[in-house]
Amino acid sequence: MHFRKLIDATCLAAEDFVDAEFRPVERTLTIKAVTKSKPPAGGKEKACFHFQETEKTAFLANGEVKKIASMLRRGDTDQWIGASLVITSAPKKFAG
Repeated sequence: MHFRKLIDATCLAAEDFVDAEFRPVERTLTIKAVTKSKPPAGGKEKACFHFQETEKTAFLANGEVKKIASMLRRGDTDQWIGASLVITSAPKKFAG
């Protein structure tokens, strides 16, 4: 069994953007909706992205949301629906 099946996650994480050897891979995801809600870990409400290709959501930081708005040249998140984002993760280093 792959370890990802052991993790009951509702949000996208860095592990969703690596291959079997933990090398970063790019995934293209299409925006289905953008809402504002609290992440599962609690805290303040944040931008929550829903995608067509997965049931998992992504909570993005304000800087990332501003970058997407700039790249799409649209301030209204309703106009972001259908746009494709290419997402990857940075390699992680672990001690021990």
